[in-house]
Amino acid sequence: MHDEGKKEDSSQIDYETKMIQTLNIHIDERLPLPAADPQDTVERNALLEAHLIHSRNLIDFFFPGSIRDDDILLSDFVDDLWTPSGPSVERLGIFRIEIHKRLVHLTRHRNIDFTGWPSLLITGDLMTLVREFLDVFRQTNPELGEWLMTTATAQEYFHADYRDDYHAVVQRLE
Repeated sequence: MHDEGKKEDSSQIDYETKMIQTLNIHIDERLPLPAADPQDTVERNALLEAHLIHSRNLIDFFFPGSIRDDDILLSDFVDDLWTPSGPSVERLGIFRIEIHKRLVHLTRHRNIDFTGWPSLLITGDLMTLVREFLDVFRQTNPELGEWLMTTATAQEYFHADYRDDYHAVVQRLE
């Protein structure tokens, strides 16, 4: 892909990353469920569902399932130079299925007991991959350093504000 196409596509990565970072903050500010006012529950669910949709978009960027001609993919930016790996990848694979079955499609899977959406963990896992992706992208494209600045800023803000909480959640899983 030529640089102009990458530049245009990078704005979509910026958007998705900024959305999950900002929505994570708003979810964190909401009272835990159940809320006294049903409207608070609706608003919190709307924030959480928006967060999950944007998270799914980034998950699909990193780990495409069925690929369409106009999909923006990790390979458009770093070819085969880096493949995400580690526990966050395994968790995101599970979250992708859950988002697909519990949010994006009306399925009977929704009837199965569910502990809820760990938005901090999902955001942290994605921001960890974003950081690794940016490192590889900058090494291979130093002339394109100004691209993905919103993405870089969003992941830096997330790690500055939530790094300790995220690591605590991850440690509880280990």
